Amino acid sequence: MPREAGALVAYLGAGDGTKITGTVPVALFANYYQELYEADPTSPREDLHTFIQDLTMPRLSPEDRDSLEVEVIYEELLAVLAQLQAGKAPGPNKFQTEFRRLVWPQSGPLLLEVFR
Repeated sequence: MPREAGALVAYLGAGDGTKITGTVPVALFANYYQELYEADPTSPREDLHTFIQDLTMPRLSPEDRDSLEVEVIYEELLAVLAQLQAGKAPGPNKFQTEFRRLVWPQSGPLLLEVFR
């Protein structure tokens, strides 16, 4: 059940399960989030431009870049499939390794096309 607007926070839960009470810690928490959510969500364009202009982005070495541009081959995908642990579900779709191996004859060539 959602809390009513204006309801007070009675305590804060610490990571170890203890309850932090008292007006000072709870007030700090409440003020922080009130200011956060009442703040203007946009920054002036100049601030964003300055931020991006001053960024130092990491760069790949020529060797690393070349290794990433090598064409993926079917045998590499098979080798990865062989290394997967049985009973595990790698990736967000929750398909277990056994299922991946079962459908490999149909899905393997399609996956290779995706990588190419």
